[in-house]
Amino acid sequence: MDRQNRDLDREAEVRAAAESDPAMREAAARLGRVRVIRTEKARRVLGWRTRPVGETVADTARGLLAG
Repeated sequence: MDRQNRDLDREAEVRAAAESDPAMREAAARLGRVRVIRTEKARRVLGWRTRPVGETVADTARGLLAG
């Protein structure tokens, strides 16, 4: 099964679950939407910067291993 068919199957599962689960209704309403998130304000106002991916992954692994 290719990726597009798997995605369609997952969407159908979410829509079916939405019939009885309020939390899934919200998820179903968002299916197919592409959210664009911008970081300019956080950078400008807070001085926020992204971290290097390798550093982030290493820190996450250390945190998970620490328990």
